[in-house]
Amino acid sequence: MGKGIKELKKYQGELFSPTDVMALVGISRRRLLYWIEIKLIRPFITKKVRRRTFYRFSFDDLLFVRHVKSLLDSGLNLSQIRKIKVSLREIDDDGKFDEGFIFLKNGKAEFVGIDNFGHERAVDLLKGEYLLFPMARFDGLVEKLEKIEAEGREVEEIVV
Repeated sequence: MGKGIKELKKYQGELFSPTDVMALVGISRRRLLYWIEIKLIRPFITKKVRRRTFYRFSFDDLLFVRHVKSLLDSGLNLSQIRKIKVSLREIDDDGKFDEGFIFLKNGKAEFVGIDNFGHERAVDLLKGEYLLFPMARFDGLVEKLEKIEAEGREVEEIVV
């Protein structure tokens, strides 16, 4: 559990106690410990001494806890957040995206980003599936189709 001495020596940032995380993010100790227990959050350091367990969080851990709280506040539940975490990890492991954004609306979570080829792509984070077209790219699509149809041409390929 936790990080080894080598990883700890490589880490140059400040480490935060659970009390620091609770104060900075605005969550209770019980909630933080529950998230650790269900393995939604993994502290940078976990050290057991007899019956007590000590945790230390990196800045990245702190940001992740803050994101989890924001997602809960936006109406998602822990099961959905776990799915989002898995989907984002898969996207990151694939190395397919250079940058992107997460959109939350009506209980849906979508990641829209630019892939390594410069194309805009979208992923449904709750299903872990790529979407056929990013929603932002539909602007003007209906008008293009209507114009092609009015001209009596067949639709072979549309560049969105």
